[in-house]
Amino acid sequence: MARDIDEPMIMAATASCKRNNEFKHAQATEIAHLIAIDELKSRTRFNQISTLQRAGDTRWSSHYKSVSSLIKTFGATCAVLINIIDEGTSFSQRGEADAAYEAMNSFEFIFILHLVNDIMELTNILCITLQQKSQGILNATRLVSSTKRLIQQLRDTGLDKLFTKE
Repeated sequence: MARDIDEPMIMAATASCKRNNEFKHAQATEIAHLIAIDELKSRTRFNQISTLQRAGDTRWSSHYKSVSSLIKTFGATCAVLINIIDEGTSFSQRGEADAAYEAMNSFEFIFILHLVNDIMELTNILCITLQQKSQGILNATRLVSSTKRLIQQLRDTGLDKLFTKE
């Protein structure tokens, strides 16, 4: 699921060293702008430039990291895609970037991206904990029940919060 959501954007935005450098520059510019307008506080390790994470096949947490990194770097990813649309070397490259940009900026994509992120945030904690060898069956059962309850709360009240996220 996570791979289907963000793989085309990751491929377009970071396919080469040049694009990766553009991506990092766009992120640095965005972070500097947010600090300048007091939307982001300047703290050690808080405003570091990150990369888009690809979802792996074997670990559930890699899918969560992939989705959350796309949310964190959304503006920089869009900036790189716009640059590819304007200055791409081939028609197909510009077309792929345009399709990825249009998809990324649709209400449906953004809504699903945030919904998947919220769900995966809950299930990621469960998955990481269950992978620890020290977990007993009773504790594992409690963790599953707790996660089910949190997902039900998300179904009951959390969807309203998605519409008010900034």
